Amino acid sequence: MAKKQERLQRALTLARIVLGPEGPQGRWNFQNVPISTIRTDTKRFQNRVDAFSKKTFNSIVSDAEEGKFDFGKLDAITLWRDPKDGQLYVLAGHSRFAAFKHLSESGRAGFDTIPAKILEGDERAAIEFARNSNSW
Repeated sequence: MAKKQERLQRALTLARIVLGPEGPQGRWNFQNVPISTIRTDTKRFQNRVDAFSKKTFNSIVSDAEEGKFDFGKLDAITLWRDPKDGQLYVLAGHSRFAAFKHLSESGRAGFDTIPAKILEGDERAAIEFARNSNSW
């Protein structure tokens, strides 16, 4: 676990996370990002066999369908904008994104955007961040 945390810290050093006005000691600058503007690239940004956790996906979907979903308990996903194509890619939160995308495409109100934080840095930093954050 210590080595994984060291690799994650190195990725954060290579990249600058967009933070709120309080700076590094402050809070994240969370944004509600439209689902339709987010992409996945599991070959670059996922180190699991499956693209996402079906358990997490099913939990979010069933809670939403039953009217029990609590947005206050949802951790923001982490995104990165690829300078090559200008697209936003999921680095951490593939299961949450997949559930929101499913619910949005099903017409469920309130799921057309998702809370996110944006990592700024080069592709190497994004890959390292994604691979280490998705392995815990």
